[in-house]
Amino acid sequence: MSILETTLTLNNGVSIPQLGFGTWKSSKADAYAATALALKHGYRHIDTAFQYFNQEMVGKAINESAVPRDEVFITSKIQAACKRPHEVHQQVDEILYQMQQDYLDLILVHAPRPWEMMGMEDPYHRYYEENRQVWQALEEDYRAGKIRAIGVSNFEIDDLNHLLPAVSVVPAVNQIKYHVGHEHTNDELVNYCRERGIHVEAYSPLQIGGLVDQPTIAPLADKYDKSIAQIALRYVIQKGLIVLPKSTHERWIQQNTELDFTLSDDDMALLDQVQL
Repeated sequence: MSILETTLTLNNGVSIPQLGFGTWKSSKADAYAATALALKHGYRHIDTAFQYFNQEMVGKAINESAVPRDEVFITSKIQAACKRPHEVHQQVDEILYQMQQDYLDLILVHAPRPWEMMGMEDPYHRYYEENRQVWQALEEDYRAGKIRAIGVSNFEIDDLNHLLPAVSVVPAVNQIKYHVGHEHTNDELVNYCRERGIHVEAYSPLQIGGLVDQPTIAPLADKYDKSIAQIALRYVIQKGLIVLPKSTHERWIQQNTELDFTLSDDDMALLDQVQL
């Protein structure tokens, strides 16, 4: 089966294409053009966010395409600083309005803390209670039919440990940074999520372009007659994760779908050892 036809099943039974298309850091014009190209080349999973400030044009490209709405899986994210229930409801409605959609397939909490606090060794406030309230609000919108699935992004084990005991709907997804050579690919967090039925999505699978010239991967690209980017994306696919490459160039948009080959166990193990 082609990677463009491969889907995974979320913990609520909803199917999600394993290959998605990312729009982070794309201008409104680029997001519109790139999304249209992605749909043209067979992508059926488009990822955006309120914080990207381009979801209106992403929605426009989807709505103007010849692809039926029920064949496109659309993800957006509420802002990391959105931590009050009424703000969650307002932002979900605003996302639907901006994208001109009756529903979204997946909405994520973009981060467990406001961005200025992310990455701090020991932030004074971890937002545990706020995240529980945010989640309860998302559960309400999920039950109201505005969203087919709900999840989180950038949540570590500590954040999930404080969230999960309070939920009635287990997050369907945790979207995290994951690529060859990144902190040994967050295996502990990935395994934690899998044990709890949470699918992991990999953003920045090409290290925001940093992997495309990586000399340690080049020999494998030559061996398989593929690009370095294709090797890096296939690695994530074979780990069983949902992968979200991003490009604004048609050549790369198409090439990133050509992943129907298999890395050997030895080569997967070799990539596991890459350090950047």
